[in-house]
Amino acid sequence: MNKKSPKFEKGDLVILIDNDPALGSSGLGIIVSEPLLVLINKWGQMTDLPSEFWCYDIVMDKTLFKEVPEKLLRGLKDENEKDSK
Repeated sequence: MNKKSPKFEKGDLVILIDNDPALGSSGLGIIVSEPLLVLINKWGQMTDLPSEFWCYDIVMDKTLFKEVPEKLLRGLKDENEKDSK
């Protein structure tokens, strides 16, 4: 099982990767919740697959989006900041 910790934390700036034009937002948002562990899966013999799946509440263009999957988010980091995850 490939356990991993959440990729983001409250206050992080993120970009929604799969930005649906129907959302009417820019794709840039801020995480406003603590990470939410929504699924733990035991894949059996396939240990290279993630076993934990995380979601976050984010605000984009004054709209709250609840339980957005981590897979759809990309973080914004300062160029001088080391990627510790």
